[in-house]
Amino acid sequence: MGVSISEYILNYRIDQAKHLLTTTNKNMNEIAEACGFSSANYLSLIFKEKESLSPLAYKKIKKV
Repeated sequence: MGVSISEYILNYRIDQAKHLLTTTNKNMNEIAEACGFSSANYLSLIFKEKESLSPLAYKKIKKV
């Protein structure tokens, strides 16, 4: 696969967060908890590193 197991899991959690951001009205704390992140702040930090934008900016762009 070309990535470590921890990187694979992190990417999976980010994908789950993307899905929840665009298909639900859950708040960031609920999404973080559902995706296995310790806090909404940590989710936001990792999301910005991976996607180059905040979760809320992603939601605005993807949710039509």
